Amino acid sequence: MSHREKLYISWAGLKGAVPIVFATYPLLAGVESASLIFNIVFFVSITSLFVQGPSLVRVSKWLGVALPTEEKIPHPVDEFLKERRQTKMIRLLLSPDCETVGERVVDIDFPNDAVIAMIKRDGKYLTPSGYTVLEPLDELVVLVDDDEAILAVMDSLKTQDFQFEKKL
Repeated sequence: MSHREKLYISWAGLKGAVPIVFATYPLLAGVESASLIFNIVFFVSITSLFVQGPSLVRVSKWLGVALPTEEKIPHPVDEFLKERRQTKMIRLLLSPDCETVGERVVDIDFPNDAVIAMIKRDGKYLTPSGYTVLEPLDELVVLVDDDEAILAVMDSLKTQDFQFEKKL
């Protein structure tokens, strides 16, 4: 531990309940003037809390022991969803007799304002590509912009079995 870190820990010190609990020991032991000791510790703890507490961030930066603040680089998915604030998520279950079963995603006339985000197949989620072949009982997680897009998706997949999840 560096000298600067030790200095910072010394500045931060014990705050709050710990010193006050320690000050109760003389009270319990029946030491003479224990109530005076307790009152002094209580006052000093509360005062240091209000004086030192707000200065901890500045002192840590001044001593060079503050953790670096890393700016989070936005993920492309986050950017995509930010642009599409009104996006809704629906789940579509493809029945075995659905006309689109056996077709590749790229071959389906899928609407432009909808995205197949994931496919749940045999209890596992996979990220589809245009070459993913739809199988019976696939559960498609689809992002759409509005209710019209939901109807267009159901029409393109030739299914009426869907579950509305939430607005993102």
